[in-house]
Amino acid sequence: MKKLSTLLLSCLIAGFLATAAQAQMVGIKGGLNLADFVNADYDTDSRVTGTVGISLDFAPTNSAVGLETGAYYTRRGTEVADAGELNLDYIEVPLLAKVYMAGDNPLRPHIMAGPYAAFNLDATTDIDVAGTELDIQDEVRDVDFGLMFGLGTDFNLQGMGMSLQARYAMGLTSVFDEAIEDIEDFQETFEDSERHGVWSLVLGFKF
Repeated sequence: MKKLSTLLLSCLIAGFLATAAQAQMVGIKGGLNLADFVNADYDTDSRVTGTVGISLDFAPTNSAVGLETGAYYTRRGTEVADAGELNLDYIEVPLLAKVYMAGDNPLRPHIMAGPYAAFNLDATTDIDVAGTELDIQDEVRDVDFGLMFGLGTDFNLQGMGMSLQARYAMGLTSVFDEAIEDIEDFQETFEDSERHGVWSLVLGFKF
């Protein structure tokens, strides 16, 4: 599975580089995540993390619709009440259809929605069990699939194209491949039903 996900990520990167040459706008985006798990049967709290990456915008100024994609390094996870944090890092690739609610104006508000794929890079935790850290790398799913929704606006600031977006990434696949059953006192905690739920506020600069 690891080899398959690595091959798929490599193919997506190659396609991303080829697609970049066709984009109307290339930009850099970064911002804050409010990451948590949904469907967890234990108490969790959101983690404030970050995201940064490159965006490709296929949205002509005279069109009411467009398409946005990109590749982002994004940090997710959750805080487990009275236990510690789960820190999960991903490369996230969204494919978002955009509908603009204004033409070529100083402000171009839009709504967007579409699927995403996120490839797990790392999974660590500071949860301490019997004097050792809880190892979750093997149990975390290699690829997370989900839907992303959001709204935002494009605007100019002193001649520079910019964008501000609020987005929500709703995971459709479980965070874990299987329940963690080999760690004492945690076999009933981390099941295979948890999914990602991540709010993001992202500021972008277009070139």
